[in-house]
Amino acid sequence: MTGDVIVNSNGTINVANNNATHSFNIGGNLTVNGTFDMALDNNSSCNVTFNGTGAKSISGSGSTPEFNVLTINNSGLTLSLSRNVIVDGANDGNVTISAGTFDLGSFTCNRSSNGGTFTVSNGATLKIGGTNSFPSNFNTTTLGNSSTVEYYRADNQTVFVTQYGNLTLSGSGTKTASGTIGVVQTFTNSSGITFSGTTLTLDGDTNTNSGTITLTGTLDFGNSNSDAFTNSGSVTAGTLTVHGTFTNNGTTIIQTSLDNGSGSGTRAFTQGTNSMLIFRGSAIAVNTFNISASGNTVEYDSNGTQTIRTETYQKLKVSGTGTRVLVGNITVNENLNLNGGFISTGSNIVIIGHSASVTRSSGHVIGNEQKSFNSGNNQSFTFDIGSSADRYTPVALSSMNITGGGNLTASTAGSDHPNIATSGIDSSRSVNRHWTFSSSLTLDTNDTFNAVFTFVSADVDTNSATNLFIIQRFSGSAWSDVTTGARTSTTTEAIGLTSFSDFAIGEPAAATRLVITGSTTQTAGTENNLTITAKTASGNTATSYTGDKSLTFSGANAAPNGAQPTVTNKDGSATNFGTATTITFVSRSRDSDIPGARWSHTYWQRGDIGHTDQWNGNG
Repeated sequence: MTGDVIVNSNGTINVANNNATHSFNIGGNLTVNGTFDMALDNNSSCNVTFNGTGAKSISGSGSTPEFNVLTINNSGLTLSLSRNVIVDGANDGNVTISAGTFDLGSFTCNRSSNGGTFTVSNGATLKIGGTNSFPSNFNTTTLGNSSTVEYYRADNQTVFVTQYGNLTLSGSGTKTASGTIGVVQTFTNSSGITFSGTTLTLDGDTNTNSGTITLTGTLDFGNSNSDAFTNSGSVTAGTLTVHGTFTNNGTTIIQTSLDNGSGSGTRAFTQGTNSMLIFRGSAIAVNTFNISASGNTVEYDSNGTQTIRTETYQKLKVSGTGTRVLVGNITVNENLNLNGGFISTGSNIVIIGHSASVTRSSGHVIGNEQKSFNSGNNQSFTFDIGSSADRYTPVALSSMNITGGGNLTASTAGSDHPNIATSGIDSSRSVNRHWTFSSSLTLDTNDTFNAVFTFVSADVDTNSATNLFIIQRFSGSAWSDVTTGARTSTTTEAIGLTSFSDFAIGEPAAATRLVITGSTTQTAGTENNLTITAKTASGNTATSYTGDKSLTFSGANAAPNGAQPTVTNKDGSATNFGTATTITFVSRSRDSDIPGARWSHTYWQRGDIGHTDQWNGNG
């Protein structure tokens, strides 16, 4: 029949009981207001085939139409349900979409009991638009490799667990599968759609079209070089196994592993511009990891240990409380975001590019951090470094005028400098830490820069006075004085620096000797100027002291008669002036030997750290 079939309210069409196989072709619409039963006779079968073109429907207000064999067979036909239908019969009880489209809408095409086969042939399409899922109670479901099933309801739907040829999710809401879904060719997850499932195996091309895929298990993608997965929405999976090329233009979250599939496919993961990859597994093991597109972010997010793949990152983010381990040098071209946890470099380096910045809320680099600088004035940078998870001890540099660009690398160790004994710092009242810089920069020789060194309270020796801390610089084999700026309980500033090397912080060591300089020839009764300098054991000037620092001469007698002069202390005891006179320092000072000189009728007053000693002498 090429036209419509209409069963009136008092009419009936059914199959005869004569042990025969019947065929009923319908080229138009089927409207059932009465009874349509092609499964009445269990001894016979009837194949009802819709073979018209254009949009056709099954509708009506009568009893539910029953089919024994239902076939849709015209590539230009879209057969839509406007009511539920039943497939039944001891013989057959099958549905076959040989060509064209069968649109269930919000209705069902189920078997009344288990049995039969539901088939969507190559090139044919099944569309499901309601709360109903895939046609049920069929013993066998066969979907051709080039067939298409589309779930298009504008709300939540359940996706039948099977292997599809092409699978399209459209409409809106969440499409949920409770088991493993396979797609041989193309998986399309349309905009606004969330797909939630356990495992999704995709052997062909996929486009999420701004939709969302959320899997608790594995997303296994591609089986050839030409297979392409394009995510412009959001993909979350326990494991992503890549055989072909996975392009992330949206957000991809991997809970466990990102690795290679078997075979000889491309096995490449590519980040698009401004895309986001959040990786929560232990290591990224995919064969090719393309992350050169501008603005793309790779985030390592874990409370455990992760290995950061050796790459050049555009934006690198570290989250969670765990430790990230380097197995080679990494470079960040745009931004390093320290959002928790730590990067442990070992002998490797975190390299911050010329134009890159660092954003920090928590966490730091344990090991080596390097910043690349272009030439320019008034540059600044903070090295977010520490020696362990609980020791964040950064260095903030400022006012650097760089005439020749290069690299500056910083690290810190949680112990006194190995050469602190000759530093002029009291090692018993110091910061048990030192900082090391290596530089290929060329600095403006007419300018200086400043640095603020931060330490933690646990680094500081007991009874240390942080308000007296000084900074000393070690280069080659010698220490040099550094001008100290502002101090707090956990920071000390160095100002007027001209170069980089090692730096240590602590209270100044006690002066061990006084150095007296001045004219070696003097005339009795005339003025003579001397300079007295307190020196530490390393030969550095002791700069932190208070009190009266003076040497006074009085009287003018003739030169001594050749007898060796003596110095008489205030208590009346005399010391031969021709030998070294011991002066005892107090208030954290030490003994010092002052070589004697021949003076006539002298009076000496010496004060150190708020204390004054006096000697009266004559010779």
